[in-house]
Amino acid sequence: MITTTVSTWDLYHISAGSAIHTDRFDILLGLSGAFHFSEGNEQFVNLTDPTLENALFGETDNSASYNIVQVSAMLGFTYYFPR
Repeated sequence: MITTTVSTWDLYHISAGSAIHTDRFDILLGLSGAFHFSEGNEQFVNLTDPTLENALFGETDNSASYNIVQVSAMLGFTYYFPR
């Protein structure tokens, strides 16, 4: 049986950056990341032991694990036109 639920994952975020300022331009550099590790979650679908009564799906259990790692890099540039 397929069901829908609201996600309750706790994603932890971290970010850092730096800026270089001159009279003519600015350069901005940064890194951002998010991560989450979880075990013992219910499977969405199980294809290991299919049965005809369950539309060729197996019985789900709480053996799914999720590992989420996201990394982003940011670059900014501002140029100041002379007056």
